[in-house]
Amino acid sequence: MLKNKILKNKTTLMLVTCLSLLLFGCKSKPELILKIDPISERQLASGRIVGVEGEYNNHSWLGLPYATPPVGDLRWLAPRSAKPWQGIKEANEHGAICTQFAGSGGGPTGEAGTVVGDEDCLYLSVYSPKLSEAKIKQKKLPVMVWFHGGSNRHGAGSFYDGSRLASEQEVIVVSVNYRLGPFGWFYHSSVNHASHSPEASELDNSGNYGTLDILQSLKWVQNNIAVFGGDSKNVTVFGESAGAFDILTLMISPLAEGLFHKAISQSGGINLAPISKAMNYQNDKEPGDPFSSQQVGLYLRVQDGSAENVAGAKKQVGGLNETERASYLRSKSATDLMLAYGFEQPNNKGRSVNLIADGVVLPTEDPIVLFADPKKHLDVPLLIGTNRDEMRLYLFRNTEFVDYYFSFYPVIKDEEFYEASADYYTRMWKYNGVDRIANALSESRAKGSNSSVWAYRFDWDEQARPYGAKLDKLLGAGHGMEIPFVFGFTSKSEVWQNMHDDSNKVNREQLSKTMRNYWAEFAYSGNPGVGREQGQLNWPAWNGDSDVAMKYMILDSPQDGGMRMSAELISFTGMVKDIAKDDRLDSVEKKCKVFAGLANGGNEAWPIDKYEGQLGGACALYPLERVE
Repeated sequence: MLKNKILKNKTTLMLVTCLSLLLFGCKSKPELILKIDPISERQLASGRIVGVEGEYNNHSWLGLPYATPPVGDLRWLAPRSAKPWQGIKEANEHGAICTQFAGSGGGPTGEAGTVVGDEDCLYLSVYSPKLSEAKIKQKKLPVMVWFHGGSNRHGAGSFYDGSRLASEQEVIVVSVNYRLGPFGWFYHSSVNHASHSPEASELDNSGNYGTLDILQSLKWVQNNIAVFGGDSKNVTVFGESAGAFDILTLMISPLAEGLFHKAISQSGGINLAPISKAMNYQNDKEPGDPFSSQQVGLYLRVQDGSAENVAGAKKQVGGLNETERASYLRSKSATDLMLAYGFEQPNNKGRSVNLIADGVVLPTEDPIVLFADPKKHLDVPLLIGTNRDEMRLYLFRNTEFVDYYFSFYPVIKDEEFYEASADYYTRMWKYNGVDRIANALSESRAKGSNSSVWAYRFDWDEQARPYGAKLDKLLGAGHGMEIPFVFGFTSKSEVWQNMHDDSNKVNREQLSKTMRNYWAEFAYSGNPGVGREQGQLNWPAWNGDSDVAMKYMILDSPQDGGMRMSAELISFTGMVKDIAKDDRLDSVEKKCKVFAGLANGGNEAWPIDKYEGQLGGACALYPLERVE
């Protein structure tokens, strides 16, 4: 049995590696050697630094510590301010990535499935146009702080280069690392309470350490950004996927007031996990997640041989006090802890419960209700959107939908089923990640809030076809495809090189320039309008007055319809009705499989039985399993 699991795991990792080569290719040239530029010397609150000259007539300062390394006794505590240093620190290389598994496409290098990175990872990088001392004193530039995606369990700020966006649009760009997986989010009764000194704060007890890191980085920006030419009173947070989720939670966090003034959510959404899910055992009255903190504590004991099985580990733990339990957890290495998240599920890759509704850092109320109340969320302008084919990136890797010849070459098994499944799962993403939030904020505006919402859908799907693989059909405007358009196809965008070639260069560069203009104008004024260069289609705010009023901008190249507004709204009821009559789903089984994934991708409170009747009442035969 174990041998079969190992073989299956190796096969999956090999498949991911092959897909990574097909999608992202290999870097064709060495990393650019960055030269220290004496003109870039700056004085921070912690000490003096000197940066490097970038390739876009810009300066970069890489690997700046914004907190004390959260190692040893500081693991699972709120971040502490960075310690000062003597002399001049050369900021010419990124800090370590946070602890995570290697093997994700475009992510950290290393043998797939191995633990890489470091707990000492709280670093950020700053990118700016080349600014003279006189210009810094004369005019402060908007600041754009980027939070990367990766399910809050992988990724790093160093995977993105803000040089071109900063230089061309005259903004200051900051990219941030934050603790990931069980180091970023870990709520456990013994760790979060009993083991602390009397001086421990309620923040130390929150379990939301990754969120607190993000807040700490924004405090650092407030205290230091002026020396780079940035305006601490005009800070825009922007991020993709998990980074966008994190940003939306900041909008309802009582701790984020005054730390930023505008927000951009790319392919995000908002879900908060109750403490019970984050901490409890699976068989508790209020069951925890299979990888809750206490459940993982049992896996660790089986893993290190302290107990023969989970039942024995639980009995063992029952005889310990809180201090002993905390000491055991803190004694484990980062690798030990990460590997426990693959217990009997080697492909889990560190999926821990994150964004915990602890009542201190993040509220316990329904986020949509909070967004609808002008007194219960930050009143800041929001630009929010998703990609037209978000879920194709995930179905593309699913062997139920795609065959892989020679473990490398992808061919869709049933194109209509593939397209319909991706269509509905992506609609659900837009419903949760854009429409519900935008409508709630429109309701808030009607009750007295001042800020508006601008929404988009990214539609570009003109990928190249390396080795004849139909990436435009397989991926289309899939999850993450908008990122290089926002940053402007820098050297970091080489991870996408097999998708981008001379055949699509003109259209993608034009669309990228348009998007950079909109994003930067939003950072300047809180309204994307007609872009920084004043020549683009005017982008009106989300109009929630009626179902037919214009809602969002479609971002696409001229050959596929170009920039245009749409009024289309998504509803769960409408999606179910469409599934019932969709000819692409030519059997009850297919309709029910899509419905099952749709239901699990939505709000758990949906009355599923109410909708099953529209599908012939046969869907009870199919388990409601989340499609990932």
